[in-house]
Amino acid sequence: MIEDSLTGLLNHTRILEQLDLEITRSKRNRTPLSFAMIDIDFFKIINDSHGHPVGDRVIKGLARLLKQRLRKMDSIGRYGGEEFAIIFPQTEGPAVFKKLEEIRRGFSKLLHRSSDPLIEFSATFSIGLAELSEEIDTVDKLVQAADKALYLAKEKGRNCTVLYNNQPSIKN
Repeated sequence: MIEDSLTGLLNHTRILEQLDLEITRSKRNRTPLSFAMIDIDFFKIINDSHGHPVGDRVIKGLARLLKQRLRKMDSIGRYGGEEFAIIFPQTEGPAVFKKLEEIRRGFSKLLHRSSDPLIEFSATFSIGLAELSEEIDTVDKLVQAADKALYLAKEKGRNCTVLYNNQPSIKN
């Protein structure tokens, strides 16, 4: 199985295998590569307040939005729980940053239906973004850099994007 059963996206193992392939291709062709990690903010509160089936709908909704708004050549995976990973071949960080910011802002405006039909709520997500470089040149290093940037986005207050440029820098 290469797909996540809930979202139809690549599963954790397969997205990392794909990242390894794309790193090799990018190095060989000397093309840029960016990698993002997305985490739905306060997801436990969504599950606790509205129930797990509603939480699953939020996850599926974000997966659907990412599939609709990103290119066919981008690889999208469910990294685990409410976390997603996206590979952007042939794309530098600033261009990815701009695209992900559009998606993040759009998602934050969507209303999700609770188990109670009279209650709707919104959700947000945080993004950590990293680029392949001479220093960040393996799957582990790229995932670590994106994860550090994601942590900084959470620390900054959530619902934002942080681009890691060898020195983590906050942009939004």
